[in-house]
Amino acid sequence: MSPPRGLPPAVFADAFPFHLWLDAELRVIQAGAVLRRLLPELRPGAAALKLLRLSQPACEPTPEALRAIEQAVELVYDDMDMRIRGQLLVLEDDTLLLLLWPTINDEDELAALGLSLDDFPHHSTLRPQLALLRELWDSLQESQDLVVDLEAEHRQLLQSRRRIDLLLQHTPLGIIDWNNDGRITAWNPAAAAIFAVPEARAIGSGIEVLGIERLSSHEHSQDYPVDELLGHTGERVITEHLRGQQKVLGAWHNTPLFDSEGRPLGTTSVVRDVTESVRVEQTRRERQRLEGLALLAGGIAH
Repeated sequence: MSPPRGLPPAVFADAFPFHLWLDAELRVIQAGAVLRRLLPELRPGAAALKLLRLSQPACEPTPEALRAIEQAVELVYDDMDMRIRGQLLVLEDDTLLLLLWPTINDEDELAALGLSLDDFPHHSTLRPQLALLRELWDSLQESQDLVVDLEAEHRQLLQSRRRIDLLLQHTPLGIIDWNNDGRITAWNPAAAAIFAVPEARAIGSGIEVLGIERLSSHEHSQDYPVDELLGHTGERVITEHLRGQQKVLGAWHNTPLFDSEGRPLGTTSVVRDVTESVRVEQTRRERQRLEGLALLAGGIAH
């Protein structure tokens, strides 16, 4: 008796290391070399389905039932929690040939069963499957590491954002964001206090909402058109506006914003109320002038 295709039994056992060849009474005629190594009890004459439990298909493990189905089968070796699947073939002499392969999900499971890739012939699909699984596992690990890194960065960004929000809410400096159309997109409480304009009214408005009456250089030596305010970047300019009946002076620093490709995003303005400091400086200069005149007058008198 010889396996199909006329191969000598030893050659067939090496080519299909997990096969089972059963006689009409489901006794072992021959088992694959690796399967024999894992289950030495599968010697010729042994009752195969007393050692291996038929999991699929759901039928009685009798010779008649198995010869009637001739389809894919799954056997389980409970002592090792090993599942072997394959195709059931009914041969002309009513013997059964099961071309089986263990179900392996990863290299750890392979090692746990006492197997290695060398136990599988080159025509087995396990090698590329395990390589693909390893690649997928590595990709999954990289993705999980990336998620952890992104979550950490996200937490840091949230913390930075909270600090920036606190700064914007409590700084005495007015912070105003403008889009490319010269419309206000951000307006902090200090800006609302300096210009006496609530946020709801400021957002979406243009420069006219500020009520600026004069725009000049830092030293007040040159006046500019008010609508050129946002065009003055890299230098300090002074604005004048009324808050009620009080004249308010604002010192401006404008910074243009760009995206990563150099496209303009708008402008951020930082405004400080310098009304009191300018008044103090003017008073100091006036006092110095008067003191100088007094000294000059005293010198002439003598």
